[in-house]
Amino acid sequence: MMTSLLLFCRYFIVLQIRKDLFTGLLPASFHTLAILGSYTVQSELGDFEKNQHYGIEYLRPYSFAPYTSEELLMRIADLHKAHRYALTSALLIVATTSTTLSLPIFMADGKDV
Repeated sequence: MMTSLLLFCRYFIVLQIRKDLFTGLLPASFHTLAILGSYTVQSELGDFEKNQHYGIEYLRPYSFAPYTSEELLMRIADLHKAHRYALTSALLIVATTSTTLSLPIFMADGKDV
């Protein structure tokens, strides 16, 4: 029970991280955006399939950063190919949170409303 609760909480953290990366609230390097983008694609689409995932066109419906370049999409596609058979949903959540812990996070003073 505790394991599923922890996984559920981490899932919501991953959703918040994805939102913060896309809006630019959480700054990240090109490399980090590519890794996290590939985890997103792996969790959304599953393993890379040559017949279904051609070029970078299959990545266009997804938002990875405020300004997603062709270069970033190509790197995400390359990393997605490498994840084949390697990552389950649970491992993707752990990998995403672990990768994000290396990002600089700026804390702001909170105020009660």
